[in-house]
Amino acid sequence: MSNILLFACMLFFNHSMGVMSSWAQAPDVDQAVGSTQQVIEHPLSPQAIELRNEMDAQRAVEEAELQVDRTLRTMEMVNLAGGIIMGKYEVTHAQWQAVMQENPARFAMCGEFCPIENVSWNEVQAFLTALNAKTGKHYRLPTEQEWLTACRAGGTFDYCGSNDVDSIAWYAENANDTPHAVGLKKPNAWGLYDMSGNVSEWTKTCEDNECLRRVICGGSWLNSKANLNLSSRDWLKAGLRNSRLGFRLVLDR
Repeated sequence: MSNILLFACMLFFNHSMGVMSSWAQAPDVDQAVGSTQQVIEHPLSPQAIELRNEMDAQRAVEEAELQVDRTLRTMEMVNLAGGIIMGKYEVTHAQWQAVMQENPARFAMCGEFCPIENVSWNEVQAFLTALNAKTGKHYRLPTEQEWLTACRAGGTFDYCGSNDVDSIAWYAENANDTPHAVGLKKPNAWGLYDMSGNVSEWTKTCEDNECLRRVICGGSWLNSKANLNLSSRDWLKAGLRNSRLGFRLVLDR
């Protein structure tokens, strides 16, 4: 009997040790789950994607409109003698693009502060129509007489503001075959920049009462001193454009 009891005790002991050994070898449940757990991101529904795209598009439109507003607010105007309100600078690439959503300039790489060029008189009228619609104001081109009055600025110089053409103008002898950013030379006595040189400027005036031809003033980066002189004048057909032609604004009250 004692032998049977001893055998039973040994069986029980061996079984208990096996169970404890299996517990010791079993992995931690939380650790095992954590090692294989993945965060699953549920894809957006088609409706949510469409809404997000609409919001992004609207945000882009609002940013573009703000940029246009900022650009057009920089169109600095100067109150001149005789009640003329004229642009301090020639209209720039940035200003044209803000209104027309494109840049026709041949010297596009010149940068946003360079005067817009390669625009015909007719294209300038389209710009003015769009600009006036955006701003609720009435911008236009100056007449030849308004332009000359503004250029002289009450003085009797050969050029617009000085007899020293290099101090006020980009022209053939100093421009290196390219227009330059507006406002880099000295202004005339009324605070207007680049009236001589940089780009020639369209005016509202018809040549000899023939309105398919319009007077241009000021001379350009490609012209000699003689073409910048106040006594020099020229005209072009309203539909023509070239890289020497830009414009300046007048604002009616």
